[in-house]
Amino acid sequence: MIGVEAARKKTENRYRRRFSQWAVDGETETAASLPLHPPTEAVVLQRGEEVQTWVRDWRAAERGLSRDARLHWETRRWANAGTNRVPVRLELPSPDDVAHFAGRGAHWAAARDRAAELLDLLGAGSSRDAVRRRLAEVAGLDQDEHGRLREVLAWLLAHPDSGLFPRQIPVRGVHSKWLESHRRLVLPLASSVTGRTDLGLRGLPQTLRIRVLDPALAPAGLRDLTVPVEELSRWQTAPRRAIVVENLQTLLGLPEMDGVIAVHNPGSTGAPLLDRLPWLHAADLIYWGDLDVEGLRILSRVRGRLPHTRSVLTDRSTLTANLDLTVPDHRNAPRGLPEHLTGVERDLFSALHELGDVRLEQERIPWDHAVQALRRAASEEP
Repeated sequence: MIGVEAARKKTENRYRRRFSQWAVDGETETAASLPLHPPTEAVVLQRGEEVQTWVRDWRAAERGLSRDARLHWETRRWANAGTNRVPVRLELPSPDDVAHFAGRGAHWAAARDRAAELLDLLGAGSSRDAVRRRLAEVAGLDQDEHGRLREVLAWLLAHPDSGLFPRQIPVRGVHSKWLESHRRLVLPLASSVTGRTDLGLRGLPQTLRIRVLDPALAPAGLRDLTVPVEELSRWQTAPRRAIVVENLQTLLGLPEMDGVIAVHNPGSTGAPLLDRLPWLHAADLIYWGDLDVEGLRILSRVRGRLPHTRSVLTDRSTLTANLDLTVPDHRNAPRGLPEHLTGVERDLFSALHELGDVRLEQERIPWDHAVQALRRAASEEP
């Protein structure tokens, strides 16, 4: 026997699976038809009181059904249990009926109406799939947030190449954080119309932090600078050498060195940014990073774009001299040998594994020793 609450749960599960399709594409067949598995004569004789409660519950539930929903009853005549009228099937012809019985009426009204609004705004042709996929999130928005979503989409479709920052979108209550938190909705819905992978908005500029270690090279005396890469690429400077480091405090602590500019590499995404600086291509480039698998991968990426890169403190002897300062490497660290390594660096790669899959961050190497090594490298001819 399927009781009322069990039937509601089954119906709610079906509603959750199908409501977005119903709202976007409509429903041409019965939305839900649920057999109730009425009791046999043997069950009636053994569990008579339970069966009576089950029948009473369904009678009460029937009174609360929506207009088109139907609870089908049949009369059963049994030799030993007499004649009994029992419910056998619950028919819920439409999504409205399913939502009402499952207790999701308000949710369905929002989902249905908002799907219609979005299809009207975006166009029913190409946007159906995007609306279907995002409707659960859209239906969960409060009324104000949904209004903002609709206005933002309308504005973006009218201005597909605005070039504005998100902060400049002229919709009340919308700002950069709003778009960031709602991007998972806005982008696929807008893209279903434009076919683009962006919103035509301007992103924050990519920046690099540099320190001019030679005061003679400092523009207007400024030596610690965070500058958009686009502007750095136009900087007419000609350092004799450049030192690229991974650790920010290392960058800030570097002493003065004649003819040298130091650059902070922001990590795994830094190589393409460094590649855009013509003066790095022209300078003797010294690289100092972490002694671990990921650090060597980053070095390889940099050398893949700036082939003249030479590393410092990136060898087996540095690792073994500071083995007490190492820590276990990340369990999921990639183990494939990076492509653009020298023989000394490949030997370090092997040593990292041989010594127990360890890592040595550059900031753990004694400072005086590191500065001496950098000074020696900066004074050598490449």
